[in-house]
Amino acid sequence: MTVTPQRLSETQWRIPLDQIDRHSAAQLADALVTELTARGYPAAEAVVGFDAIALWGCPDESVLSAALAAVGAKARSARLAAAAPDSDPSTPSPHSRTHELPLIVTPETAPDLATVAEALGRTPEAVLDTFLACTFTVAAVGFLPGFPFLEGLPETLALPRRANPRLKVPAGSVAIAQRMACIYPWESPGGWHLIGRTPVTLFDPTAMPPARLRPGDRVRFVLREESR
Repeated sequence: MTVTPQRLSETQWRIPLDQIDRHSAAQLADALVTELTARGYPAAEAVVGFDAIALWGCPDESVLSAALAAVGAKARSARLAAAAPDSDPSTPSPHSRTHELPLIVTPETAPDLATVAEALGRTPEAVLDTFLACTFTVAAVGFLPGFPFLEGLPETLALPRRANPRLKVPAGSVAIAQRMACIYPWESPGGWHLIGRTPVTLFDPTAMPPARLRPGDRVRFVLREESR
């Protein structure tokens, strides 16, 4: 793995992801913080974005480059071990997490479902069935604490954002726009199309980590029985 860090400030760096997938990016961020901590930088932190990792807490470029090289070497060794004949491919990675979140769909919780279906030339039931068949990947967490941007929405459900954003979107609202889905962890303004709601708490400041979802996680929605 050849990655060239780009300095943003005295202790902050941008590490391009290039072709690294979301799940690998989350593992890379964790491994890099662990490596830098072991090299004498315990304040190192890393956050995964859409196309880069933001890292701060290490002012020394040579140390960061050595840490990146060490992490890359360990990753190559892990891939070789996984490909060994006696390895068990069914054993999940300790970093791999898949969340099944309940989805409540009623006229109150999904006020945009009918208009979305009309815009797409489909029935609300067909839109919902397609959405429930998706397995999403958390691309990034931001905008609000715990707010996940979910990749994996098919082109058949792609729509621009609402022309008139709402001033208040209820907490837990599940929404779509363009080629992504999202969940609003708090009541807030928002311009995505609301097609359901989940009762799951996405951000708890007393928990560790406080955000339930992290980049690289997989998310599937399961319809609650009272929805139909």
